[in-house]
Amino acid sequence: MAAYDERVAAASVEGGADSDRLLPDGTTPLWRAGEGGSPAIVSAVLGDEPRPRLAEASRERLIVLARSR
Repeated sequence: MAAYDERVAAASVEGGADSDRLLPDGTTPLWRAGEGGSPAIVSAVLGDEPRPRLAEASRERLIVLARSR
Protein backbone atom coordinates (compact mmCIF):
# COMPACT_ATOMS: atom_id res chain seq x y z
CA MET A 1 0.00 0.00 0.00
CA ALA A 2 2.76 2.42 0.91
CA ALA A 3 4.41 2.01 -2.49
CA TYR A 4 1.13 2.67 -4.35
CA ASP A 5 1.69 -0.43 -6.45
CA GLU A 6 -1.72 -1.71 -7.45
CA ARG A 7 -0.38 -4.98 -8.87
CA VAL A 8 1.52 -5.84 -5.68
CA ALA A 9 -1.49 -5.00 -3.51
CA ALA A 10 -3.78 -7.15 -5.69
CA ALA A 11 -1.29 -10.04 -5.74
CA SER A 12 -0.98 -9.87 -1.95
CA VAL A 13 -4.74 -10.14 -1.48
CA GLU A 14 -5.03 -12.89 -4.11
CA GLY A 15 -2.24 -14.74 -2.29
CA GLY A 16 -4.23 -14.70 0.94
CA ALA A 17 -3.17 -11.49 2.68
CA ASP A 18 -5.84 -10.34 5.13
CA SER A 19 -6.74 -6.72 4.39
CA ASP A 20 -8.48 -6.48 7.77
CA ARG A 21 -5.50 -7.76 9.80
CA LEU A 22 -4.75 -5.48 12.73
CA LEU A 23 -1.23 -4.07 12.39
CA PRO A 24 1.02 -3.00 15.29
CA ASP A 25 0.03 0.66 14.88
CA GLY A 26 -3.68 -0.17 15.18
CA THR A 27 -4.48 0.24 11.48
CA THR A 28 -5.23 -2.39 8.84
CA PRO A 29 -3.96 -2.73 5.27
CA LEU A 30 -7.39 -1.59 4.07
CA TRP A 31 -7.19 1.50 6.30
CA ARG A 32 -3.68 2.28 5.03
CA ALA A 33 -4.88 1.93 1.45
CA GLY A 34 -7.68 4.42 2.12
CA GLU A 35 -5.32 6.72 3.94
CA GLY A 36 -3.05 6.75 0.90
CA GLY A 37 -5.86 8.27 -1.15
CA SER A 38 -5.59 5.94 -4.16
CA PRO A 39 -8.92 4.46 -5.28
CA ALA A 40 -7.00 1.88 -7.35
CA ILE A 41 -5.11 0.64 -4.29
CA VAL A 42 -8.31 0.47 -2.22
CA SER A 43 -9.98 -1.55 -4.98
CA ALA A 44 -6.97 -3.86 -5.20
CA VAL A 45 -6.96 -4.40 -1.43
CA LEU A 46 -10.69 -5.13 -1.40
CA GLY A 47 -10.14 -7.78 -4.09
CA ASP A 48 -12.66 -9.41 -6.39
CA GLU A 49 -14.13 -11.96 -4.02
CA PRO A 50 -17.26 -11.08 -2.06
CA ARG A 51 -16.37 -10.05 1.48
CA PRO A 52 -18.37 -9.99 4.64
CA ARG A 53 -19.59 -6.49 5.32
CA LEU A 54 -17.36 -4.31 7.43
CA ALA A 55 -18.56 -3.46 10.89
CA GLU A 56 -20.48 -0.19 10.81
CA ALA A 57 -17.86 1.67 12.84
CA SER A 58 -15.08 0.57 10.47
CA ARG A 59 -17.17 1.45 7.43
CA GLU A 60 -17.92 4.91 8.82
CA ARG A 61 -14.23 5.55 9.57
CA LEU A 62 -13.31 4.60 6.00
CA ILE A 63 -16.04 6.79 4.54
CA VAL A 64 -14.88 9.79 6.60
CA LEU A 65 -11.30 9.12 5.51
CA ALA A 66 -12.30 8.87 1.83
CA ARG A 67 -14.32 12.08 2.01
CA SER A 68 -11.37 13.92 3.49
CA ARG A 69 -9.29 13.05 0.43
